[in-house]
Amino acid sequence: MENTQAGTSHSNDVPKWSVPEKGCIKINTDASFFKETLRGFYGLIARNDKGEVLEARCGSLGFVESALHAEALAAAKAIEMARFFHQFQCVIEGDCMELVSSINNHGDTKETEVYIVSM
Repeated sequence: MENTQAGTSHSNDVPKWSVPEKGCIKINTDASFFKETLRGFYGLIARNDKGEVLEARCGSLGFVESALHAEALAAAKAIEMARFFHQFQCVIEGDCMELVSSINNHGDTKETEVYIVSM
């Protein structure tokens, strides 16, 4: 997964979405977590190298333990979506630094490792 960092209020500092490399599909993923109800939700969008939307999904994740758990489940949904585009190289991009770092480093924290295994 690639990481997109949250921008600041300055227009020059706000990161902008970029198209994937030619012949590649980029799947952006995000999740939300409501601590009061322990519920999570996700959103995914897949775009081609022209920026055209190929597919979008959103939905409930049901019970989740934390924001990290919600992000991990959303990443799992993105992996499921990538399977649909099996003939293309896919990049999954998310904004949860802890999850992105852990996936790129093959699970460097106990909590994240559990979520990665459950994907």
